[in-house]
Amino acid sequence: PQFQDSWHTTVMPMLLTKFDDQVDRVASMAMSAFVSFGEELENALMMQYASGFMQKLVHRLQSTKHRMVQEESITSIAVIAGVIEKDFSQYYDGIMPLLKQLVMHAKGEKENRLRGKAFECMSLLGIA
Repeated sequence: PQFQDSWHTTVMPMLLTKFDDQVDRVASMAMSAFVSFGEELENALMMQYASGFMQKLVHRLQSTKHRMVQEESITSIAVIAGVIEKDFSQYYDGIMPLLKQLVMHAKGEKENRLRGKAFECMSLLGIA
């Protein structure tokens, strides 16, 4: 957490801009980096960034068919929910139907991991 406390003002805005990268692999790797960095953030720090990150993550989840971007978006949302806990309730109504839709439509063999991530995220949202 000491690294996060010292560097969040530099790292978080940079990661957020990379979520919009036109190269899906770059966007998914930025989300993966966010997961590693964000899960160590304190609640108060994550609250400063949660709104902007949630907007981008939900948008990416709705607008892409790239499986890695979808998976990392879901994992990133789960990290935000895990860190801010009860404060995540403001996002619940917007994200839960989207996750349910993903579970219902991700039926292929290659989408097993995506379904699993969606279920995992849904369970974390229930806890938060």
